[in-house]
Amino acid sequence: MKQKKLIIGFILLCMAWMLPLPVLAVETPPESSTDPQETAEKTYKVTFDSKGGSSVPEQTVKEGTTAARPGTNPTRDGYIFSYWSKDGNTEFDFTEAISADTTLVAVWQENNPPESSYLASLSVAGFEFKEGAFDKNKDTYTIDVPADTFNIRIDATPDGNSVLLDSNSIGNKTLEYGENTFTVITKLLSEKAVGDDLKPKTYTIHVNRKKPDVSLSSLRVAGQVFKETFESDIFHYSLEVAYDTEEVTIQAVATSETATIEITGSPEEDLIVEGSVVRNLVVGDNTIIVSVIDGSFKQEYSITVTRLEEDVEPTPVPSPVVSTPVEDLRGDGDDGLTYILIVGCCILALLMVGLGIFFYVKSRDPEKKRLKEEKKKAKQAAKEAKKEEATEEKTVPEVEPVNEPTSTEELEKTKEAPVIDRSDILEGIEDLFDDNQK
Repeated sequence: MKQKKLIIGFILLCMAWMLPLPVLAVETPPESSTDPQETAEKTYKVTFDSKGGSSVPEQTVKEGTTAARPGTNPTRDGYIFSYWSKDGNTEFDFTEAISADTTLVAVWQENNPPESSYLASLSVAGFEFKEGAFDKNKDTYTIDVPADTFNIRIDATPDGNSVLLDSNSIGNKTLEYGENTFTVITKLLSEKAVGDDLKPKTYTIHVNRKKPDVSLSSLRVAGQVFKETFESDIFHYSLEVAYDTEEVTIQAVATSETATIEITGSPEEDLIVEGSVVRNLVVGDNTIIVSVIDGSFKQEYSITVTRLEEDVEPTPVPSPVVSTPVEDLRGDGDDGLTYILIVGCCILALLMVGLGIFFYVKSRDPEKKRLKEEKKKAKQAAKEAKKEEATEEKTVPEVEPVNEPTSTEELEKTKEAPVIDRSDILEGIEDLFDDNQK
């Protein structure tokens, strides 16, 4: 019994000792080491400096959030508001989170925007515009390029207020035959434009690439005459040949030096083409094709040669009256000889004309003409005096013995030719011209 009481008492003692602990835990709050100011949210100021414009209220922004774009832009006399900026150059992004006090400044532009965007220069390398030097106020230009020009390079520089709308509008450009059109478009810089008015300006360049000339300047069949008169833009000709004509020679000259000439015949199984000679003509129609080729361009001229039946004569065809090119007269054989004769006759005629002009001018000298008249009268008088002396001698003839030459020296003297006064000959020629002038 006593032991039982001891056990109960021990249990009650233990319970009495443990009872205050939960009470303390509930009633006594734990001490806090946190500062109330540290738990408050941080905020920053966003100030708007209008740089002389109307004021804009500042904003208080919580850390990590964004500032609101002002609902009304500031105003300033003589200027137009462009945008807000941190550094005065780059436009501020209002979606950027604020992490410190921030000052935004207004960027302005003077209220005299350019009338339009322009180019400072425009050119095509290696060529000149038909309109002359580039003028920013002219918007259309033209150039002509040879057929062998496959590409060009366009160079353009915008002025200080403009940029190119499309940078690919300049640089190397591939050309097609005929007209090629290229455009270069400028627009105002964004800070130069008012609102969305970029004022674009379009410059147009027309490039005319010539097509290769695949025409003939001359077409003939040696020894024959076409029924038609040759023209470079007429592409079919015909002629008749006698039965005994088994071959013909084609004489074709291309207009362009870069073009080549090719000759083919039909029917191909019968006609034989060797260079410009077409052999083995059949009785009836033979078609000869003369092709002028330059690159991918080709022009065909056809000649129908009709070989007649035996004992049938070709119908006479009058020869066309055409001017013969100078180069045709410089050929071989008879043509070359004709050219030489013509040139020689022209030179001879010029010499004759020059000689006549010389004597004509010489005879027009009045003083010289007077002296010649006096000299002529003196000569005439001398001749008359000689005639009178001869008449007198005939009246009293004297007979003198004829002395025969006795030596070889005397015999040789009798063989000497009489001396001719050359001055008499020249005077005679001058007198002849003088008589013609009279």
